[in-house]
Parts: sequence; structure tokens; C-alpha cells
Amino acid sequence: MPLVCLGLSHNTAPVEVRERHAFPAARMVEALVALRDYDHVREAAMLSTCGRLEIYAELDDYESGVEQVKSFLRNFRHGDVQHDMDSYMYTLLGTQAIEHLFRVATGLDSMLIGEAEILGQIKEAYVQAQKARSLGKSLHSLFREALTAGKEARSTTRIAGESVSVATAAIDLAKTKLGSLEGKTVLVVGAGKMGSTAAKRLRLEGCAELLVANRSGERARNVVESLGSGTAIELPVLVDALSRADIVVTSTGATHFLLTPGNVAEAMQGRAGRPLFIIDIAVPRDVDPDVAGIPGVSVADIDALKGVIEVTIERRRVAIPLVEEIIGEHVERYAAWYQARVAVPVVSSLVQKAEAVREAEIERLFSRCPDLSERQRMLITGASLTIISKLLHGQPGRRLGDRAHPRRPLRSAPARTRARRAGTRRDLGDRSDRVNPASLSGKKVLITRAAGTSDEFAAKLREAGAEPLLAPVIAIGPPDDEAGADLGVRIVETYAWIVFTSQNGVDAFFDRVWAHGDDARAFGDTRVAAIGPKTAERLLQNGIRADFVPSRFTGDDVAAGLLERTLPGDRISLYCAQDFRDALAQTLREGERRVDVYPAYKTSPLIDPHIAELAREADVWTFASESSVRGLLANLPEAAALSQGKSVICIGPVTADGAREAGFAITAVAEDSTVEGLLETLFRTATSV
Repeated sequence: MPLVCLGLSHNTAPVEVRERHAFPAARMVEALVALRDYDHVREAAMLSTCGRLEIYAELDDYESGVEQVKSFLRNFRHGDVQHDMDSYMYTLLGTQAIEHLFRVATGLDSMLIGEAEILGQIKEAYVQAQKARSLGKSLHSLFREALTAGKEARSTTRIAGESVSVATAAIDLAKTKLGSLEGKTVLVVGAGKMGSTAAKRLRLEGCAELLVANRSGERARNVVESLGSGTAIELPVLVDALSRADIVVTSTGATHFLLTPGNVAEAMQGRAGRPLFIIDIAVPRDVDPDVAGIPGVSVADIDALKGVIEVTIERRRVAIPLVEEIIGEHVERYAAWYQARVAVPVVSSLVQKAEAVREAEIERLFSRCPDLSERQRMLITGASLTIISKLLHGQPGRRLGDRAHPRRPLRSAPARTRARRAGTRRDLGDRSDRVNPASLSGKKVLITRAAGTSDEFAAKLREAGAEPLLAPVIAIGPPDDEAGADLGVRIVETYAWIVFTSQNGVDAFFDRVWAHGDDARAFGDTRVAAIGPKTAERLLQNGIRADFVPSRFTGDDVAAGLLERTLPGDRISLYCAQDFRDALAQTLREGERRVDVYPAYKTSPLIDPHIAELAREADVWTFASESSVRGLLANLPEAAALSQGKSVICIGPVTADGAREAGFAITAVAEDSTVEGLLETLFRTATSV
């Protein structure tokens, strides 16, 4: 089942060819539904921009499938485009197609290297394909990986530096042609994204009068109102606007020419010989090429911007080797997944069959030996799990697993490379430049985290002049259902995603991995999500880079991210605390994802007579989890009432909600679930203590 890309772009085809192939956004779903119906096309997505038309497809047969895609292009557009195909269209197969999409997503294949617009256009192509139901697992994963690569390239390199867009390049071209824009009247035709961008830049350039024309007068008025200057006009009075303008920038989604020899010639009659410069950045073009033959009128299309762009983005070129490294990593990962996906059902079926046999035999044994004690039953069950685990992860099973899931390489070295690209993460001094660390001086801060997890936090508090009071109110131990925790480790490769909800969950997972003698990196094609940066950091320490970390430390953000990255029916594993709230699993299930929850560890209150004394003495209480709230209550039942006279700081809204439900008065919530985020919140609130 080959993966292919058929297309043409600004690299292979001039604008007059690209516009003949452009698909209106309004017909994209219709087009994909038609393409999906071809016998040899299993999956399809279409990327149509001003610079390219590309169809990505998974085919049953390469030659027949490619011919069917070309037939679709000929028939759907109702025109003879065979000559265009032969002369300008490229066909990429397999890894070439994968790498090409990642180059497009990172901006390396754009006319403007590193442009930001293309990432949104790829996401829109993905959304349209979802609406048309033309996506399957292969292209779903490909486009999600491309979006991830594009975001990583822009956030960790300078490929998107020195802000440039097609619209701003058009303004620069106008300045090159006419000099300063001060005193000029400029007409922007189109109130979409590029038109709005051009209007904003023109206002900054100091043009004397800005006119914004659009088919929908309301959208034109919205652009003018957002700028605080300019005049909104509607297309029926376009000739009058043309007669007033010195410069016209046009970018609409129209499928026909808006500026024709007729209306432009009419406008020129009232200009007394004053020249008119028109820049057409639309594809299909808004300006009839014959307009350029009218005396006094100069026309430049999108391809004329290349010279301006070359000068503007020279500084971005130094980032290309780093972006190509990112592309290589993502190509390798996706290609490994694509090659392995055929064997996934075999592995999954083998695991499920083995587990069914084990359970049936255990039940039969217990029915024949009713006098076995609970401990004996537990030992027998544990031994059976170990036998199955060793069989499935031993040499025979490992050979099959290697074919199904190539080992994911250790990601720590590339992660260090990315850290060098982006610069080191800001430390406390960087984070707190807007606050006063001295506000904590002399304050006593109660730390309720488990023993051994508070050293960094305590050290930072001492640096700020505070006195940390270590009061570990919870103990971390194995879950009640250890067999279930083992099962979650053994069959991780059968899931689309595994979600780690805490550092403790990561530790518990890898403790079991090492205990079984397994390869900690053998996640196969299973993607990994971490609920926060510290959890992601702990994964990295074990050789695994998280594929998704939400920007905020909440279950809602994890759920939203996973729903965006998965399809209905995908299996998701939650490896979490025994008392983890079920809201995340429930949200995912409402999205028709199949979710299994594996309690990895259990937290229980740690009773110490000194904790109540420390809590009364402290000025500030800090809670990092709901378990720590319950732990303090177990040691000090009147803690909720005493909180009225304290400053109570919680990490994340989930912890804060649990504390409020228990009756605590919450002073502040640290949205950033890191030591630095908690400290910054402390600095901001300590002056009120």
C-alpha cells in the first residue's frame, strides 16, 4: 500500500498554471469525497494554497492509483490538464512523500522560507479531509506528525525569525517600486488573512488613505475597525476606489478576475495620467493579465515577489541545517511506524489470546483448589503473569515485536540538541524578573510533597530567604491491583497512546519494566503523552521523549490534545495514581476513544505528630496534589479551618478544586506546574501574608 504525493508548486509551475489547478476551499470536501470513491485510493488529503496543489494518498496499487488520481484531476475540474500534468506535476513515493510534507510543514519548501501561514493551511487540509472522511490511520498520523515537526522547527530554531509573509513582501515590493508610501492612497481588495496583514502593515508604513474592499462589507468594516483607521467599501464601487488609489494589493478567493481591462481602463480615465501599481497575490489571480497592457498601469503577480523575499529572509537560511535535522527525526519516526503498522494487529491478537488463556486456566485451577488462601491465589496469579510476560517478551516474542515495532531510539541526545537550538530553559532568576523574591524573606513555607521529592523546591526557597518546613504527608506505594499495573506495562505496545499523569507514574512504570527485564524504549508505535513538563522530564531521564505535553497542567488540556491527535476507536492507556480522578478518561470516552486505566501506584496519608505542629507554625501552605490535601487533613483535621489565616498555594486547578471541596481557602493557583511556576506564584502572593 504505497504512500504518494502528486502535486505542483511554485518550484515547478508558474502562477498561470497553478491557478488553473487551484481548488476553491468551498469545494474541498466535495473533491475529497469524489477522490475517495476511486477503487485504488484508500486515503487522501489535498493541500491547496497560493503556492501549491498537492494530493497525498495511500494507494492499493502504485501505477493504477496514480493514474486514478490524475484522472480525478482531469474529470473533477472538467478540463484538459494533461499537458500541465506532464510538464509541471511531480510524483513522490514513500519516504520521499513523507519528507516532502515535513519540508512543506517546516517552511523549507515555501517561497518564503519559514512562513507561518503554511502550518495553518496544512491543519486546514487535515480538517477538510476529516470532514470528507477521506483520512485513515496512515494519513491521520502523517499530518499530525507534520504539524508537530512544523511547530518544533519554529519554536526551537530561527527559521521563523525576521517576520515575513506574502502580504508584507507585497508591501516591500511597492516600496521598491514607489519609494516611501507616505502620502499614498492604497486599496486592499480582500479582507481575509493576507488582506488583513497587508492592511496592518500599510497603516504602519504611514499611507495617507487606506481603502479596504471586500465582497462582504461587514468583513471589510471589521478590518478597518481593528486598525482604527481606513475606509471600508464594497465591491460594486470598486471602480471609484481604483480611480483614487496609487497602489492596489489584491488577495481574494474569487474564482474569476475582479480587475479586468474594462473596469481598470474606466478607472484610469479619471486619474489624469496618474500611474497605478497593482500587486496581485491571489491564486487564482484576481487581475486579468491583459490589464498590464493599459497605459499607466503596472501589474506584479505573486511570482514577482521572489526577488524581494530573497533579500528579506537571508537570516533564516542559517537555520536550515537544524530544521533538516528535525525533519530527519520525524521522517524516521513516521517511516518506522508506517512500516510496522501491518504487524500491530498480530501482536495485539497474540497478547489478547495469551491473556484469555491465562485467565481461563487460573480460574479453572482456583475452582479445583478451593482451599487456597488469598495470599496463595495472589502468588499463583503473579507467577502466571510473569510466565506470560517472559514468553511474550522473550526471544520468540521479541523477534515478532521487532518486526512489528522497531525500537524507538533513545531521545536524550536529540533533546539536548534541541535545547541548544532553543537556548536553555529560563531558571528562577529569569522567571522572577517581574516579581520580588525578597517578599518571601523570613516566611515559613510548608511543603507537603512526598519525601524525597521536595529537595529542589526547598533549596530555591532557602535561596529566596524563606524557611522551608518539610512535612511529607503522603507515602507512595504499590497499587492494590499490582497485576493490573503489570498488565499495563506488558501490553503498552497495543495502544495508540499511553498517558502519564505524574512523575510517580513514570517511576512506577519503569520500575516494572526493569523488573521484567524488558527494553524500556520498546514502545513500538505507541505515542506518549505527559500531563506536565516535569513528567515529560522524568520520561526523558528514562530515554523516552513525550510526543505531547499540554501547555497547561490540566486533564482538560490533555483530553483536548489527545482528541485532536487520535481517531474514534483508538485505544488509550492511562497510567496513573490509584485515586486519579476519572474525568480525563470520561472525556476521552465521550469522544469515542477506548480508554483503559491502570493504577500504577497508591498514595496514602503518612501520619507524623510533628506535621500538625509544622502546619500551625507555617505562614504559607503548598499543595502539589489532591493526595497532599488529604494527607494534611489526616494529620490535622482542623486544617481547613486554619487555612483561613494562611496563604494557601496549589499547583494546578485540579489540586485547587480538591482543596476547595475539602473546605480550604485558596490564595492562589500556580498554572505552571513546575518548581519555578510555584515559586513565582509564591513571590506574587507572599506580600499579602
